[in-house]
Amino acid sequence: MNPETIEPTTDEMAAFARSVPDLQAMIAHRDLEQDLHDYLDEVQKLIAMEAIRQEVELLCGARYARDTVHDGRYKRWGTNPGSIKIRSDRIRIQVQRVQDTETKQARPLRTYRVLHRPTEKQQAEVTERIFLGLKQRDYERVAREFTDSFGLSASSVSRTFQAHSAQVLRAFEERDLSQATYVALMLDATNFKDRHVLICVGITDAGDKQVLGFVELTSENAEAASGLLEDLVRRGLRYEQGLLCVMDGAKGLRKAVQQVFGDYAQVQRCTWHKRENVLGKLERQQDQAAVKRQLNEAYNQETYDEAKTCLMSICEALQCEGHQRAANSLLEGMEETLTLHRLGVDKELRRSLRTTNIMEHLNSQLKASLCRIKRWVHSDQCHRWVAMALKEAEPRLKPIKHQDQLRALSATLLEQVQKQQLKSTSNWL
Repeated sequence: MNPETIEPTTDEMAAFARSVPDLQAMIAHRDLEQDLHDYLDEVQKLIAMEAIRQEVELLCGARYARDTVHDGRYKRWGTNPGSIKIRSDRIRIQVQRVQDTETKQARPLRTYRVLHRPTEKQQAEVTERIFLGLKQRDYERVAREFTDSFGLSASSVSRTFQAHSAQVLRAFEERDLSQATYVALMLDATNFKDRHVLICVGITDAGDKQVLGFVELTSENAEAASGLLEDLVRRGLRYEQGLLCVMDGAKGLRKAVQQVFGDYAQVQRCTWHKRENVLGKLERQQDQAAVKRQLNEAYNQETYDEAKTCLMSICEALQCEGHQRAANSLLEGMEETLTLHRLGVDKELRRSLRTTNIMEHLNSQLKASLCRIKRWVHSDQCHRWVAMALKEAEPRLKPIKHQDQLRALSATLLEQVQKQQLKSTSNWL
C-alpha cells in the first residue's frame, strides 16, 4: 500500500458529511462561501491525518495489537507539534513520531513530509512574487504572507527562490532546438549592472521568435560567443541550410560566427548601429540630421545597386566636406549592411531584419525586470535572474507576420550555401 495515495472510502466521506450538524442550514447561510470552504478544509485535514495515521500503522502495526510488523523494528514515540498545507493555509497539528529501534533515530514519515512542504506550484508562486515585485533584500517583507500561510521563513523563501530559479536556468540551458527550422539569429549584448551579457534570439520559418541562449561576456568576447553558438549547435540548432545572423559591428562576435558557422552564415550588420556610429563622428547637429536622413533613404532603396550607389554618394560627400572619420566609419563593413538587399529580400521583411531592434525591445524588458538589483554577488546569481527575466519576457515577443517572405529567404540562403559549396569544389579540382 502506498501511503501517498491513501484516500477515504465513500462510506467514510458520507459519514463525515452526515456529521455536520445541519448541512442544509449551512447552505442557506448568507456566508455560504466561507462556511463551505471551512468545511472543505476540514475534509482535507481529515484525509491528511488519516494518511499519516495509516503510514504509522504500516510501520508500527495497529495500536495495542499483539502481532508486530517489521519484526517490531518501529514503535510509536510520542508526538511533536507540526503543520500541514491545506490549499493556501497552514494547519497546525500534532504529528505522531516513530522510532527506528535499530538506529535509535526518528523514522521520517513520507506522508507528513509531502503534506508539510509547499508544492512545486506554491514554490513557483513564491519565486514569481519575488521576481516580479521586489529586490532580494526585501525577502522578509515578501515572505510575510508566506510565513503565515506556507510556513516559510525569510531564509526558506531565499532557498526556495534559488532552487526554483536554478531549475528555470537548467531547463533554459537544456532546451531542445532540433524541432524548429531557424532562418535567422539575432545577436546582441547588453549590460545588467556590472555584467555584460550576450543574448541570442532565433526566428523560425514560421516567424516565431524564441530566446535560444545567453552567455556572460568577459574580455575574451570571441571565445565566449563561440561557446554560446557551439552550445546551440549541440542542442540541435541546424545551420547547414544557411542562416542569417543579424548583429552589430562587434569584431569578437563576427569572429565567433565565422568560426562556428563558416560559409553557412550570411551576416547582416545592424543598419541602426552603423548609422549611429557614422553620426557619432560628426560634431554639428545640422550635419548629423542631414546625414541621418540620407542614410535612412539609402537603406530604404529597393535594390542592392540603388542602395550601394546612395551610400557611396554619401561617403564621397563626407570626404569632400572634411568628415573623413565619418566616411571611414561608413565604408567599414558597408557590404554587410546591405546583405538583405543583396539576397533580394522584400522590403517588408527587410525592415524587420536589418536592425537588432528586436533585441533592443527584449533588452528593455529585461532591464525593467532586473532594475531593482543593486549588484550581483556572483555569476550564478546573475544567470538565474536573467533566465527568470527571459522566461517572463519571451511570451511577449511578437512573431514576424511575413511567413511567405521568410520561406523565400530560407530558400535563398540554401542557394547561397550550394553556390559556395560548388565554388569550393571547383577550386579544389
